[in-house]
Amino acid sequence: MTIPQSGSPSFAHSLQQLMQDFRISNVTLARLSGCDASTISRYRSGRRQPPRPGSSSAAQLIRGLCLAIRETKPDAVPPGQATLAARIRSAPDIPDTLQEEMALEVGLCRHASWCGIPPVAFSGRLNSIMEILQLNNAGLAHRLHIDPSLISRYRRGHRIPRPDSLIVGQLSRWLAQTALRYSSREQRAAIRQLIELPDDNTPDEAERCIFRWLLEACSVSGSGSVDRLLRRLNGYSHTNQSLPAGKLRQLSAIDADELGRPQTATGVAGLQNLLLLLLNRMLLLTKPGMLCIYSDQPSDWLTADPFAAKWIVLLRMILAQKHRIQIIHATEQSHHDMVDVIMRWLPLCLTGRVESYIHPGVRDSRFCRTMFVVAGEAAVHAAFVAGTQNQARYQYAVAAADARYLMEQFNALLATCLPFGRALPVLDASIIRKDTCFALRNGLPIEAMPFERLRGMLQDTYPVAEMRQTVQTRWTQSRRQWLSNLRTPVTEMMPLPDLERLKMRTLPVPFPVLNRMYQHDDFCAHLKATIDILEKTPAYRLILLPETPFHHLAVVLRRPHTVILLHDDSAGRAFQLQHSAVNDGISLWLEDLAGRVPPACREPDQVISTLKQLLRQCEEKG
Repeated sequence: MTIPQSGSPSFAHSLQQLMQDFRISNVTLARLSGCDASTISRYRSGRRQPPRPGSSSAAQLIRGLCLAIRETKPDAVPPGQATLAARIRSAPDIPDTLQEEMALEVGLCRHASWCGIPPVAFSGRLNSIMEILQLNNAGLAHRLHIDPSLISRYRRGHRIPRPDSLIVGQLSRWLAQTALRYSSREQRAAIRQLIELPDDNTPDEAERCIFRWLLEACSVSGSGSVDRLLRRLNGYSHTNQSLPAGKLRQLSAIDADELGRPQTATGVAGLQNLLLLLLNRMLLLTKPGMLCIYSDQPSDWLTADPFAAKWIVLLRMILAQKHRIQIIHATEQSHHDMVDVIMRWLPLCLTGRVESYIHPGVRDSRFCRTMFVVAGEAAVHAAFVAGTQNQARYQYAVAAADARYLMEQFNALLATCLPFGRALPVLDASIIRKDTCFALRNGLPIEAMPFERLRGMLQDTYPVAEMRQTVQTRWTQSRRQWLSNLRTPVTEMMPLPDLERLKMRTLPVPFPVLNRMYQHDDFCAHLKATIDILEKTPAYRLILLPETPFHHLAVVLRRPHTVILLHDDSAGRAFQLQHSAVNDGISLWLEDLAGRVPPACREPDQVISTLKQLLRQCEEKG
């Protein structure tokens, strides 16, 4: 079996050949994979890039191919593919091994082979927990808000959750926060013995232990996608995306009578037109309103130009008018999909007026639902069979009763969702806050900066006394909190400062709201103060990196599952992730990064000695 390279013309050729061999039509594959038939056609012709290996779109396509082969009549199976077809037909479900083989066939495989951990590792642990708690599939599925058939596949070993899927974090949280609190004494003792949990663990500590215990039984490491996520965020630039003035006039040149008239449109082109009506109607509101968004249909129509540009601009205009947005992301909960979600919505989330949520359930492969609701005003909505969005009928409803009903439906769905993240004012999201246990910095700890040095920098940066006083007060509070937090064990990683950059005055001060380079005396004073704190604070551990992984990003891990990402640009932006699977992956990534540092850069005495030597070199060159 040849393995075509993803992203090359061989993907289109392999997909075309496979569909011809098994006589699979575009409509059939679209129906079984939840894609649009026109998308399948573009895949086959090479006019569209293949889905990213490991993404939910690739997984849907692979599973759809397997299901299509299962539906193929035996006499239509080509001789060279008889073995593969027989294996797919004989399996009660489509196991991961067959899906991986199909991914190899069309060049959408992330890994050359499966990890050697057998499926029984996870299924055995899940079965043991459910037997102790006397739970059936429906009972556990109800508690985790997922489909019972998925629990069944996990228990039989037909499927293994990836470590970056939400199920591992959900199960860990439920066991720690609920099962270990409200089950019988015998059940609690049996679970603690099974997982080897100490009796004095707090719920947060128990959740962490359970997560690692379940993670050992999962098959694929997510560290690569975490690294990609952080590097994408490090390269993020907050630019004001806007349309030319002519196009902005076109967006607002919609007849007011048309905005107040209910309409029906067919296909995604019709959906796009109706959404432009809805967003323009919202712009006419005189009071702040709420836009609620949920759609589990394929999102190609939303990200394709020219509509995507209009969509972004209208959303920015809505947020500028103090309206708010609630969005439920219906993606598979993996690191790979979250990369795209974060990068697509981060510019809007940083306004502080967007609430993002993630639905933990499994996407329905048979039906799709789309809802865009302006609370109390109007809505665009549709429900249709998966794969038929180009034939679906979308409704633009303006009746108050319709908008109220759809809002109730959205709120019912929202009640089952988990928060994704929220924006923070950068001065309220200092690098170290209460409960911080791990941090990756891109320079010396700003909290260790001598006060008189910082005050001089602020006077140069902020000529307005009120703003200068605000930053100074927040820094003082942050420093007090940081020093208090160092009474408990805290580990931080930072790059070894580059004296050559200091000499050329290109070494930045690591404070998000200070767009300033170090002066020689300021750096020496800052480095000396950091050494003094290290010598006086045994609980404070500093790890020196040979170079910084990220020039514009700082990562903070709080207890138990929160990460703050500070984008170190002139505006000083911060975003707090609340996606447990991504955060757990980032935590493991940080620990792995620390573990690869040489012992001389980790041992406290060696670190202090290295920094003192650096200080001497700096003073000599001064």
